[in-house]
Amino acid sequence: MSDDLAAWHSSLEKGISEVFPGIGKVIVSSGGRSYPEDIGWLAERMSRLRASEMLIEEEEGSVLVVKDDYGDMAVAVKFSANISPVSLSRSIRLTFARREARTCIRPYVPAADVDRLVRSWKSMIALIFGENFASKLVEKSFRGRARDEMTPEEVEAARAFISSALGDCLALDKVNK
Repeated sequence: MSDDLAAWHSSLEKGISEVFPGIGKVIVSSGGRSYPEDIGWLAERMSRLRASEMLIEEEEGSVLVVKDDYGDMAVAVKFSANISPVSLSRSIRLTFARREARTCIRPYVPAADVDRLVRSWKSMIALIFGENFASKLVEKSFRGRARDEMTPEEVEAARAFISSALGDCLALDKVNK
């Protein structure tokens, strides 16, 4: 967890400082922990207030705290007066959205491709071992998985299961990644 926070902190700090020169300090908080260990309490209080953004203005500069609306992560940024807090907030929110997209989007194999592979595998196995055996083996390899929500790795795992059950005697088609 702390390694993830450290990596997220370094990439966020680098990205923000390239766009907004004059950034003082960046603090990332998630799950009650913060990196660097400094003002994690601020993100916790924001959660209690149900605030998604907080701007604290001081004489030396300002601190903007932005909380991710879809997670528990918050970012506190100390910056000088010549930076627009609205632009900085938008940049942080865009970074949150990109991070969510990278972690949530899974490359699914289209259900039509999975069905085509299943029909192909069943027909090849049925020629040698019979239709009943082929149906049972293929269905057992896909047990507990929805065919319309399968990743290429899951389809490959099913193919490997079938192939090993047959003693690797048939060259079954692989999914096109």
